[in-house]
Amino acid sequence: MRTLRTVFALLVAVVTISNTLFGQGMEKYGGGARFNLNEDKSHYIRFITWAQIWARYQQMNPGSTVNSNPAESATDIGLRRGRFLAYGSFGSGSLFMFHIGINNQTFLGGGAPGEATGPAKKPQLFIHDIWYEQKLVDKALYLGFGLHYWWGISREANASTLNFLALDAPIYNWPLIEATDQFARQYGMYIKGQLFEGAYGRLDYRAHINKPFKPGAGLSLGGAQANISGTANASTNVQANYNPFNNTLSYGAYLTWQFLDNEPDVLPFEVGTYLGTKRVFDIGFGFYFHPEGSATTTNGTIPGNTGVRRDSITTHDQLLLGFDMFLDLPFGEGDSKSAWTLYSVLYKYDFGPNYIRNIAIMPTAGLNTAPGTVTSLNGAGAGYPHLGTGIIFRTETGYLLSKKIFNYGGRLQPFATINYIGFDRLADKGIMWEVGANYLIEGHHAKYSAMWRQRPVYRTTDAAGNWKLDPDGGSKGELIFQAMVYF
Repeated sequence: MRTLRTVFALLVAVVTISNTLFGQGMEKYGGGARFNLNEDKSHYIRFITWAQIWARYQQMNPGSTVNSNPAESATDIGLRRGRFLAYGSFGSGSLFMFHIGINNQTFLGGGAPGEATGPAKKPQLFIHDIWYEQKLVDKALYLGFGLHYWWGISREANASTLNFLALDAPIYNWPLIEATDQFARQYGMYIKGQLFEGAYGRLDYRAHINKPFKPGAGLSLGGAQANISGTANASTNVQANYNPFNNTLSYGAYLTWQFLDNEPDVLPFEVGTYLGTKRVFDIGFGFYFHPEGSATTTNGTIPGNTGVRRDSITTHDQLLLGFDMFLDLPFGEGDSKSAWTLYSVLYKYDFGPNYIRNIAIMPTAGLNTAPGTVTSLNGAGAGYPHLGTGIIFRTETGYLLSKKIFNYGGRLQPFATINYIGFDRLADKGIMWEVGANYLIEGHHAKYSAMWRQRPVYRTTDAAGNWKLDPDGGSKGELIFQAMVYF
């Protein structure tokens, strides 16, 4: 009993000291505990932590196995993300960021970088972000160094994982994921700021010069299981992959014109939906350029695989472009208040001739290697072609219902997405669609989400060696439930 009284007294003391010395502790919206370290609050540190837990039913791709057993479907529960983030300032326009966590732990694999499947238990914590930033010109120019997330290409390439509209990101918004980046980060330097602000809005920018990571052999990397399709294009006998001998820097930038409310740019993470707290209309353009980032051979061997020599490859520049639009509008007041969110993006990716890559999130399946087993371009489990040379178009939209329509302990936000996959290596262009809803108990801080996804499945090729939809069923589905909490 005496021990319990001691613990309770210590807790009261901590809360009292925090409120007295550090000012406001918890911010209602945006989350995190902020501790002010001086009276004018210019010196502070803030902590944010969050978790996203998934339960899934998946219709498996042809030839999939689970625990070495052939499987047409499977269910599982796993950890999509578990993160801890701290950032702060010691004044004079400084900012420091430190962000660690794990991703994609299932019963089969721990999701650590460098392993598609591996020890499922006790996965490795790793650094997501660590960088230092300094203000040089107020509002106009900030300079930062480190392992950072200040990217080009698109808004979704800089997406926050705390406030998605749909249940999750589509992954092709991170086109280098675990290939030449570390979970969408590279080491480098960046600048950011505002180029113009006037009666018709504000023009923001972010730009970087990075040193990409060395790509791994075969790119079977990370919690996002990935593979390059097994043979080169039959008509040209070439298929690009990441250049294993590359030693150049990469360059990128993203410009966004903000027509209505201004969005904060303290951190790189872009909001997916504001739930009626802002009026936002943004148009953006971004690019990523990596000289000699890809390569091909002339004998059908895919660069990156064992035995490819430097003198046997032809190099290709990687140029990735994005054009996007974001709209988030509240309607009404009080219990009648609702909000509509719309995001559309067009990507044009050039990784070199015929490049294509599959990704399966939180992989739990293998491929049946028995003779005569029917397999597909998609690979094992619920993977499908996420990345390639060609175009991708995505639109997602959602509507936050008013409390007069739905007010049962929280808010309801139905959403839907449509995704067009137009890679050069696909004879049949693909459509992937999603429908679902968020049940928001305390905004994004505590919510449940459910989503059905229907993905294309490719199993045969045409005379040129380009992939066609499975004639026995061109798509498969998966149902995902998510529980999320952050503070």
